[in-house]
Amino acid sequence: MIALIFACLPTLEGTHTPPSFSDPEITEFTIECSSEEDLWTFTLITDAWTGNALIWIRDEQGAQEEHPLISQGAPRDGSSDNLEIELTIVGDWRDAKRGKSTRWLCEEQEDLSIIVEVYHPKTYSSTDCLTTGNPWPEDSIPVACDQVWE
Repeated sequence: MIALIFACLPTLEGTHTPPSFSDPEITEFTIECSSEEDLWTFTLITDAWTGNALIWIRDEQGAQEEHPLISQGAPRDGSSDNLEIELTIVGDWRDAKRGKSTRWLCEEQEDLSIIVEVYHPKTYSSTDCLTTGNPWPEDSIPVACDQVWE
């Protein structure tokens, strides 16, 4: 009976051409922090689909965090990707959780070093990166990146 139902459904063959995968490059990066909401928001836009991204954040004392930037929506044609993460600010640095929360207050943004790396959607190899904020110490850099984002 179930087989008969599925046999009568129309197929979508020929109505969609899958996009070709290219190396995504960063076209936009924004950082927002709300002291009222205790919330950081990092948004990244690329010119093609991604295999997501990672963001590393470090302060001048050497404390460091790593968080994933996950795709929040991309057009079917593969022409861009919108990645975002929201991190709540915790009162005790030991309560900071990867992908959920951070130790840094909004007022500390000028003291931070940030690196973002984007990955290919099929091979997951690095395709683009950027750095912003204070220069990252050479002896502890998580990924080599020379594109400075202003």
